Formats: sequence, structure tokens, C-alpha cells
Amino acid sequence: MYLSRIMTIIMLTLSLALSLQTRSHAIDAATQDLAFDSLNNKFYHASNGTGWYAFDTNSGAEPDRYSFWKMAEQMEMVEDAYERTNNNTYKGMIHEMFNGLNSLSGGGPDWGSWNTFYDDIMWAVIACVRAYWDTGDRNYLTTAEWQFNKAWTGATTGIASNGSQGLWQTKTHDWKDSAVCGPAIIAAVYLSWADPNTGYKADAENVSHYYFNTLVYSSGEVAQGQKSNGTIVPGPLSYNEGTCIGAALAMFNAGEGSNYLNYAYNAAYWTRNSYAGTNGAPAGILPGEYDSKGGAGDNPGFKGIFGRWASLWARQLGYTDYMSFLQNNANVAWAHRNGNGVTWSIWYQNDPNSYMTSWECSSAVAMEQDVDADAPPSGWMNIPIALWSGAASHYVSTNLNWGDNLQAGFANTIGSWEKFELVPVDPHHGFVALKSMQTGYYVSVDLNDSNRLKAAWATSPSTWEKFEFSFVGSGKVALKSCVTGYWVSCDLNSSDVLRAAWAKTPSTWETFNGFSAP
Repeated sequence: MYLSRIMTIIMLTLSLALSLQTRSHAIDAATQDLAFDSLNNKFYHASNGTGWYAFDTNSGAEPDRYSFWKMAEQMEMVEDAYERTNNNTYKGMIHEMFNGLNSLSGGGPDWGSWNTFYDDIMWAVIACVRAYWDTGDRNYLTTAEWQFNKAWTGATTGIASNGSQGLWQTKTHDWKDSAVCGPAIIAAVYLSWADPNTGYKADAENVSHYYFNTLVYSSGEVAQGQKSNGTIVPGPLSYNEGTCIGAALAMFNAGEGSNYLNYAYNAAYWTRNSYAGTNGAPAGILPGEYDSKGGAGDNPGFKGIFGRWASLWARQLGYTDYMSFLQNNANVAWAHRNGNGVTWSIWYQNDPNSYMTSWECSSAVAMEQDVDADAPPSGWMNIPIALWSGAASHYVSTNLNWGDNLQAGFANTIGSWEKFELVPVDPHHGFVALKSMQTGYYVSVDLNDSNRLKAAWATSPSTWEKFEFSFVGSGKVALKSCVTGYWVSCDLNSSDVLRAAWAKTPSTWETFNGFSAP
């Protein structure tokens, strides 16, 4: 099945040789489920076999025609979740979303009769071919072929009808765009696989000659498009990088030569090395990509498209280092979810809890569905670590002179008081325990003493000793108490003692740098 998922337990990976700052971990399968279900609980509606994601949190409005392509991509997100889980509920949502695409945002099954954007239709064609593969319902394939053929005719009007001179983005025929060429290549290859002995593969070949030679730079950066006068307009966006990877991989898989893998490789690593960490994002994290329209614009959902195709490429070609990069982005996004369990498009910052659009929240969920849930290597836990509080500028210690409280108040170097052992408690849900190597006791959240952390009595981990351990970006980690539901804070107002008493999201007091401490 397309985009098959490895359904294995995921946790963070620690190394004796490297500090935690160099490591990322993938969210586990249960968290992937929760991420998708949280978005559905907040935004998804279904009535009489028709489904849609409400436009925003305020009105709960049905999507309009401007949202057509977004709805097509949200349909792909549902397909991602179904292909990962084989959950029949999610499979039913594919049918509902298709009906919504026609009756709500589309206003009818002849998309080209009202939609002036050919790229919108190409996105929906990909979603429909995938729906055919997922459900076996040939109606989706029939729809995909009819819509592709009509859009192809319009996108090649006035230029080479075989697509070798590129494709117009809109009916104004004044702009050839990466956002139509990349998806059109994927759509054409997919159609050729779903319905062999058709001319779709030739269509993909012809557009590829133009696209990869004209709009894709040798560095891997993808231009936005080309004006009718021939001028190339730069300006990278994550979805163009993603569809470049997807188009190149599709062409390689269609037997068109290994040279296409060079395009995919360059686009992937250009994005990681030169685009991640820009526009205010931390190193290694994709930027928010908001435009002047905020969450209502197109840009905030782009990263989900990138994650879909980059994950597919990294998985097939075995680029584990790249999958780790994607996993870290998914993990950072999940760590910054709001109280409803959804994340906006600035994955490395806490979300607003008021106004949000379903589109801006979908990019994180798509990334979270698409990354691998990898089983950790043996021996990944039970190693000595130390935690450095950036807020207090000291290591966390078990203070034997103060009731074995955990405190970040004095240690500038790692000694026996500063060493802890990370012990798995419930790997399926990502829960761990922390054991003081000085006292030999597990760290507890003392509900009888203002939720202070102490390593004073617990010889085995129970409810008070259970934590969620998360990487939160920029090489930092955070601990969330399972008994209080609060993140562990370094209380600078109380002698730098550690408490799990108030923080609903990790911020400066709640983040620590982790190091191996043999």
C-alpha cells in the first residue's frame, strides 16, 4: 500500500558518546494517533456522508472555494493517517472528504468549470488516485483522470501541448509555476501506475524536462516560477521543495533514471541545511512560513506537504539521518501543541489558544503522520545523564543537605550529585523515570510538599515517579509530570528547586540541556 508505515514503538534515543543535544526522537504511534484525533476533535465535521474541516475556531464555517486545494491536501492528510494505521474510521473519512471536496469547497464535480488554478486541481488529482489505492473504489480513479485531462488542456493552452514548455498555473496564462509542475508530474506518474497503457507517463516526462532544467537550481533550491517573458522568480517555499522531492522520486520509480535521485537529494538537503533555521526558526527546524493573511493564507500548511514527500523519499532510500531531521521537526511541533492538542505553523513556539485555522494546524499533523515511528536500539536507556538549567545556569543536583531535593542552584561541574539514570517505564507512551545515582532512589514529585522533585524514598517507579520526556528543539529537553500534568520547572523564586506545579507548556524555566555523564 502507498506510503506504508512502520508500526513500531518510538522513544527518544540517548547515546553514551554524544550529548542529548545532538539527538532527536520520533513520536510514537499512540502520539501520532492522538495528534490526528486532536485535530479532528477540534475541527472535523461530518453530515450525511459529507466531511470537512471547519475553516477556523471562531465560526466553524464550512470551507469555501478558496479552500479547495487546502481541502484536497487535508484529504491527503487523512490518507496519510489511514495508510499508517489501516483504521476503518479514517478510511471512511476519505469518502467523506471527497464528497466535501465536490459539494462544499468545489460546488460541483467539474472543478475546472469554476477553479482558475490548475495547480489546485493537480493536488486534488493526487488525493483521488491515493483514495483509489486506499479504497479500491474506481470512481476516484475515474474522477482523477477526467480532472487531470481537463486541467492539462487548460495548462498547456498557447504553449506546447505535451507540457515540454511547462504548465501555466492559472487561466490567465501568464505564469508557469513550480506549484503546478511538481504536483502534475506526481499526478501523471501515479495515474500511469493506476491505469497502465495510457499517455500519462509521457506527460510526466515532458513536464519533467522543463521543470527540472528550468525551475530547479543545481543547489536544490526550487524557484517559484517563470513569468511569460522568461524571467525566473526565486523564493523558496517548503511545499515546492517537497514536491520537487516527490516528483523526482516518482520519476525514478517510473524507470526514468537515477539522475532524478540527484534532484531529490539536493532539494532535501538544501531544505535541511539552508532553509531550516531561517526566518526566526531554531537551527534544524522549518520556519513558520506565514504570509500577510496569517492562518487564513496558503503558506502555513506548506510544511505538511514537504514532510509527506521528504518522508517517502528518506524511507525508500534509507536516509536515516534525514528521517531524524523530520522526526525532530514532528517532535518539536508536538511539544508545542496547545491545550486542544493542536499546533499552529510556528512549530517551535507555543500556540495561541484562541483563533486558529484548521489549515495552519494541518501541517504539523501531516508531518506527525508521515515520519517513521522507529524502534530504538537496544541499550538506549539506563545510562548516566546530567541536566543543565539554562535559566539557573547550573546543573541539576540531588541536594543531600536539603532533604534530597532536586535543585539547580550551585553545581558548575558534573559530580555524583548531578548524575541521574533515565529508566523506561512505559515506552509505548514515552514515559520514563529518573533515578538519582547518588541516593539510589527514583525522583518523585512530592504532592505533600508543593510538588517539589525529590530523590528520597522511591525504590521503584510508581505514579509520582513517572514523567513524559520530550525534546523541545534547540538541543533542549523537558520533563512533564504524569501525576500533576505540569512540566518540571526550575523555580528561580525559591532557591532554584525543581517543581512540577504550574507550567502547562515548556518555556525557559522548564527546558534543560542534557548530557551523557559516564
